[in-house]
Amino acid sequence: MKLPLLLIASVSAMFTAKGQMKKLIDFTDNGGSKYECSMATDGTALYGTALQYSNGVDGFIFRIMPDGSGYSVLFNFAAATSGHAPRGKLLYDGTFLYGTCESGGANNKGTIYRIKTDGSDFLKLFDFAGSSTGENPEGGLITDGTNLYGTAMGGGNSGFGVVYKISKTGTGFTKLRDFFQTDGCQPVARLLLNGSYLYGTTLLGGSTNNGVVFRIKPDGTGFSMIHQFAGGGADGDGPMSELAFDGTMLHGLTYNGGTDGKGVVYRLKPDGSSYFIVRHLAVSDGNTPFGGLEFYNGYLYGSNSFAGEYGYGTFFRYKANTTGGLEILLKFNTSTGGFPLTSPLLKNGIFYLTNSIGGDNSMGTLVSIDPNCTSMVTSVSYVGNVLVAQPTVGLYQWLDCSTGANYAMINNATSNTSPPAPGFFALQYQEDFCMDTSVCMQPGTQSVPEFERDMFELYPNPADDKLQVKVGEGNFRLSLIDLTGKSLKEEYVSRNTCELNIRELPAGIYFLRVQYSSGISLTRKVIRE
Repeated sequence: MKLPLLLIASVSAMFTAKGQMKKLIDFTDNGGSKYECSMATDGTALYGTALQYSNGVDGFIFRIMPDGSGYSVLFNFAAATSGHAPRGKLLYDGTFLYGTCESGGANNKGTIYRIKTDGSDFLKLFDFAGSSTGENPEGGLITDGTNLYGTAMGGGNSGFGVVYKISKTGTGFTKLRDFFQTDGCQPVARLLLNGSYLYGTTLLGGSTNNGVVFRIKPDGTGFSMIHQFAGGGADGDGPMSELAFDGTMLHGLTYNGGTDGKGVVYRLKPDGSSYFIVRHLAVSDGNTPFGGLEFYNGYLYGSNSFAGEYGYGTFFRYKANTTGGLEILLKFNTSTGGFPLTSPLLKNGIFYLTNSIGGDNSMGTLVSIDPNCTSMVTSVSYVGNVLVAQPTVGLYQWLDCSTGANYAMINNATSNTSPPAPGFFALQYQEDFCMDTSVCMQPGTQSVPEFERDMFELYPNPADDKLQVKVGEGNFRLSLIDLTGKSLKEEYVSRNTCELNIRELPAGIYFLRVQYSSGISLTRKVIRE
């Protein structure tokens, strides 16, 4: 069907929304609470901890249901007896929740505790003492079914922290490793048990004092540094987050270092080989990550604590075997809460994450994130010299595609905008925290047929050697373009599907443009792995 002559160009833009977020609760002050914890689950409810520095309470454990209902405090800490400032991710073993406090206890150097999920049977298992045991545990605990394993960021023989184990009943505490700075210093992240080794990171230490990745056997033997961070522009600096394992590679984050000094995303094999920087973080990505990664369905998911478009951090993912690049799923803002300092919890395909600031009460939020949001469809019309999006609800950001891989924002965040110059444009659309960016559109100069929303599809994307292209009915010209604007190959197509061989292309970002007989051109980004 033909559109009215007044409508110079119109396309239906399909958005496969990248991340649906629901704010489950706006935390309240509650006497100075600070929600900086990673969540745990018993399969039904979620459990977390909060720091607290007033009202005579030294932190607490809380429970909440995955839909945000049923929030309750299970236990209040008292520094002298049970501990102060619970940090690190809680561990659930089927009966008890286990955790650590970074200070307090008999020696004011931290404690290990357990408690049942209904708040009963709290028991302090251990008081840290300093040089003989380590002090100030921050990373939380893991278990092999019999023993608990953890790190303390200070104390030990040299004062640079320890790796330890202890039984679930609180007996048999053993220092597995004293750090001496040259082999690592200040382990603040939770350990990872993989095969016959425990893996971890230290914030500082190593040959350049930029931190290390280490491994050690559960009996304390076999210690080695499998990577020493070099810092500067070439490598990361200061790993604060726990490691994740995808079945082949270890993945992690640093909060500093890299090209822009904002941290890096890295991976390496468990023996330390094949070290690779996935991404040098930039302001646009969000940066300075404190939490760890979670592996799910072929991707690593995590959060950046700062920056991003709204300055409150981001939630991202990347494919485990990618050669570079992140996919930003969510950009946190003052309403959603932001500055996430923890690792996401995965439960039934949904991620749960605490934000330490923002929200309605400016005290942080708990959010759930569905990484596979349902598709949204909106239409974009070109009337006169104005791009107009329908429907007129939601949040909008118009983008200039002609600026390369990182689209430039047009200074207009409403449902319509006047392009600053002829070219290619896209729309970033957000509704109920589902958000994605449309294909690039080149406004035409004549009436055009109404396009079906599935007229231009690429798969798989990212691609390895072959790219399947679906373009609809009619005659088309396909152009594959690099980031400099150079056309690498062109092909005229008279069928609705075709296959492009991209095997000879180096890994990176490209653009595929399809020009229809009507004069309209659409462009999609292609990632060659």
